[in-house]
Amino acid sequence: MPGASDDAFITQAGTYTVTVNVGASLGSLIAGASSGTQTVAVVSTLELNSTSIFSSRAVLSLAGGVLSGLGEITINGLIDWTSGGFFGSGVLNANGGMAISGANNKALFQRTVYNGGTVTWTGSGYLVTGYGAVLNNPVGHLFDVQNDSQLFGQANTYLTINNAGTFRKSAGTGTTYIGVALNNTGTVEVESGTLDLPSPPFRQISGSLLLKGGDVDSSNFDELKIGGGLLGGSGKVQGSLRLSSQLSPGLSAGRIEVLGNYIQTTPGSCNIE
Repeated sequence: MPGASDDAFITQAGTYTVTVNVGASLGSLIAGASSGTQTVAVVSTLELNSTSIFSSRAVLSLAGGVLSGLGEITINGLIDWTSGGFFGSGVLNANGGMAISGANNKALFQRTVYNGGTVTWTGSGYLVTGYGAVLNNPVGHLFDVQNDSQLFGQANTYLTINNAGTFRKSAGTGTTYIGVALNNTGTVEVESGTLDLPSPPFRQISGSLLLKGGDVDSSNFDELKIGGGLLGGSGKVQGSLRLSSQLSPGLSAGRIEVLGNYIQTTPGSCNIE
């Protein structure tokens, strides 16, 4: 087994799985070959303390283990996350996207994640976050919620999501709870069910919050505050709404129902067609 100062290479061509089923600490890990699919399955603890790179042919499967360490990790293939967690202060570049699935809870602590593809979140498992973790969803990328689960912080700490791309709830007829800081300068879309957005952890100073068949709920957390950009589409705001942005029901003709107080402040506007 390589040691904490060693670099490990998984570069043999072919389709196979390397399973990390005992605790390991490495300098770095380079994975991916010229052909086939190379899967690194982490079911124990894997600590990476220097720059590690997975090619587009390499898959990281996190299935009950913990990926930790100080090193920056770039995954150009898929991250298949069914249980376990990402710990440590290093950066994770998820360039090949991420499939979060299953009934087991998952943890994201400390680490900063950059989504370079599409993240899909399915299954009933919770996402437990905190201790300074950050998720950046840049322009042109998608975080797609397809469940009625919960994303929340632990021990009075929580994840910060910086959304400049699209954060969408596309499936699940119930409620998805987003109990973390969500800073929106891109687009948040609710196509199905209800997105529970505690405010002020939800902040929008530009960008759009679009109700496209689904609703938002802040009734348990004072009021939904929209500081800029646009609130549009057709759906319900469950709770009070404080608006300093543009309100455009339907984006043409449509209906937004506020099940609470409606407070419009400067420079907010309401477009009625």
